[in-house]
This record gives sequence, C-alpha cells and structure tokens, in this order.
Amino acid sequence: MDFDKKLFELVCRDYVLEVINKSKYLRENLVLIEHAKIYNWTKNKASYNQLVGIIISEGSKKPVTKEAIEEFEVYVTEQVKKYPFQGWGKGAAKVAKGAWDVGNTELHPIKAAGRGLKKAAIAAVVILAASYLYRRFLSTCGAQCKGNIECIHKCKEDAIKKAISQLQSQMSNCKDTPNPGKCEKKIKQEISNWNDKLTRLSKAPSGRV
Repeated sequence: MDFDKKLFELVCRDYVLEVINKSKYLRENLVLIEHAKIYNWTKNKASYNQLVGIIISEGSKKPVTKEAIEEFEVYVTEQVKKYPFQGWGKGAAKVAKGAWDVGNTELHPIKAAGRGLKKAAIAAVVILAASYLYRRFLSTCGAQCKGNIECIHKCKEDAIKKAISQLQSQMSNCKDTPNPGKCEKKIKQEISNWNDKLTRLSKAPSGRV
C-alpha cells in the first residue's frame, strides 16, 4: 500500500480549515461573508496542489514549485516509514527508495528545506505528518478488530501515541527554522491536543473520542 494521496489531501484540507478558523488576522481583517467564502473555497474547491502550496508558503502568494510539493510528500513518507504497520511498512519503503537518503544531510528533508520547502513551514509539515500517520494507523483498526470494541479502543490509543511520538521526535528540527521558539510552541500545542484526545479516549468505554 503506497502513499495515500487522497487521505493526505484530506489531512491537508482539515489543517488549512483549522488555521482559517483560528486565525486572529482573518477574523480582524475580514467581514464575516469574506471569511465564509475563504472557508468554503478551502473546503469544497481548493485542489491538492493549492492546499499544499498554501501550507508550504504559509499563506503567501509566492508560487510553489512541483519539486517543493514532491519534497513535502517524501518527507511525510519518511516519517511514516519510521512507524511501519502491517500491510504498509514495505510500501512506504518502496515509495521512498531512491528518492531520499536519510543519512545524507544534503538530502534530508529538514536539512534540505531551503531547496523548496520553506523552513518556517517545518512545524506545519511535522504536524501534518503526525495527523497522516494517525489516520493511516486508524484505517487498519476495522480490519484488525472486526467489530471488537475493546480492540478498536486499543487501536485508537496506539494510533494517538504514535502521532505524539512522531511529533516529539521532530521537535529538535525547530532549531533549523527562522523562529525556533514559535516552531516549538506550535508542535507542543499539537502534542497537547493529542494528549487531550488520549485522555478523552481513556474515559470513553466505547472507544469514541
């Protein structure tokens, strides 16, 4: 099972929609109908490349190259490859084979961010990789558990823990960004959000979050 572009598009769309909802700048500078138009365009019309471009450029109007988008995808693939699970670990390795040498600092997605992926956007990419990782693990729960509520509960718990682990492992990359403090703050907030989900899950006998 290779990189699931449709699932990743959903993750990117949800991320941009959340940013739009929480943006203090947009709330202060747009009237309600303008804000609604931006939200609806993002939700219903924005293409995959447009969504990724918005994230990489952090909302600026600067063009985003095809190479930058491919770099973005490979980075996520590399992150998921560190957390392989049944039926997908080999697929992720196949996608990344020949495309990225993790041991080569000149090619590593974080070290090579200046080639296309804007360094300031690293926090966003780390957050998206964790969310994508979570959804991929979660997608296996149905087949693995076959309706067993306790199993599904444990599967969701494991998926959340893997997302948190991925975020924690990438925190150190913030030192390579223009504003390390801001980058770390974003990732720590995301870790807090996932921990909140884990807490809610532990209190839900049905396994629903």
